[in-house]
Amino acid sequence: MEGREQPITSFARRFAALRDEVYPKDRKPYTAAEIARGTGLSKAYVNYLLSGERDNPTRAVVRAIAGFFNVPEDYFSDGAQGDRIREQVAELAELRALKEALDDKELAGVIIKARGLDPARRRGFLAIVNQVLDWDKSKSDGAV
Repeated sequence: MEGREQPITSFARRFAALRDEVYPKDRKPYTAAEIARGTGLSKAYVNYLLSGERDNPTRAVVRAIAGFFNVPEDYFSDGAQGDRIREQVAELAELRALKEALDDKELAGVIIKARGLDPARRRGFLAIVNQVLDWDKSKSDGAV
């Protein structure tokens, strides 16, 4: 199995999304080491779960991870209930990002001014913003 890339499992995708969406204000997402300390799991095992190398955690492990992130265990389950919970978590993450944007007075001013544009001009404005972001990313990656 060495040298072969492991497929990303549903659990790994859900765990990574949870890590990327649920974390305290004014900081970045939790590291594997922080999750390990908070759940009692090893850092290596957390990384295995995130990468999909381990894809069948016990109920106790799921409970520990769900508890750490303060979400129902069903977040990790298949079916309508799990889908609803994941949608709610994603919506809360989007609302947090919006609130953080509105807390920035300059950014809030841009948003308020953009509201005055008709929908076609807003789409054009968004396209320009995306081009600037792409340019900035390529510059920071050393491509420019």
